[in-house]
Amino acid sequence: MTARHIRVFTYRSRTSAAILGVVTTAVIGTGLWAGTAGAAAGAPQGSAPAPQPSAQTQTSAAGTTGITTMRQGNMEMAMTRLSGKAPTWAEVQRVYTMVHSAAAATAKYHTLAAAQHDGYVTAPDLLVDGQGVHYFNPRFNDKAGFDPTHPAFLVYNPVHGHQVLSGLMYYLPGSLTPAQLGTIFPTSMASWHKHINVCITGGTSLLNGKAIIPYFDQASCVTHKGTFDGDTGWMVHTWIGQANGAGLFDMDMPTASGKPAMGGMPGM
Repeated sequence: MTARHIRVFTYRSRTSAAILGVVTTAVIGTGLWAGTAGAAAGAPQGSAPAPQPSAQTQTSAAGTTGITTMRQGNMEMAMTRLSGKAPTWAEVQRVYTMVHSAAAATAKYHTLAAAQHDGYVTAPDLLVDGQGVHYFNPRFNDKAGFDPTHPAFLVYNPVHGHQVLSGLMYYLPGSLTPAQLGTIFPTSMASWHKHINVCITGGTSLLNGKAIIPYFDQASCVTHKGTFDGDTGWMVHTWIGQANGAGLFDMDMPTASGKPAMGGMPGM
């Protein structure tokens, strides 16, 4: 084996080890997430307190994984519940395979210019406190189906004055059930979310709007010159970018300083 081969082998080994570490972190952190997004699914005592849901909480007929809704600021959100169970080895392997392929396919988007060259665009509504700036590629919309190597959104944050890839966000039709979403990323590890009853100004959707105003029914929204969107698609973040302290499927991304990623407008 030549010195060049040793260097390539070492780089690939470190990359695989880093991704496995992210998946392992997500597995270890499942108990904490279960306390937040999956408290209603039977998370153990001592878990982190769950957000207070609105009265619009829904459960599946079988009483297993369902949907919880909550309102925060200008946004109302529906979230799939976690199972509260530890992931199986098969689930860990399945997620590792998908994350590994996603990381390889999106490595070229480490810099924003490469993403823009391939058709990713943003809008004011896609700058999100605690997450970063979301760039959306219309080719990979919610009708395109799930492909881990083609995320609909890339999320960027500034590092030393340059926008650097922090993570991915997948986007699927809002009509899918929690059980269907769970066949992609297991409910033991990931909670999907979507925005409901959204009132947008300056555009017709979150993908081209300028602001979100706190009116949660169509009549009030129209009265205040907004565009009402009753239901977006399902979304889930996958934080595989530069080390940032986030769990693999966390909704928000804390930075290395412990403070949330900087944004300036409520949105996704």
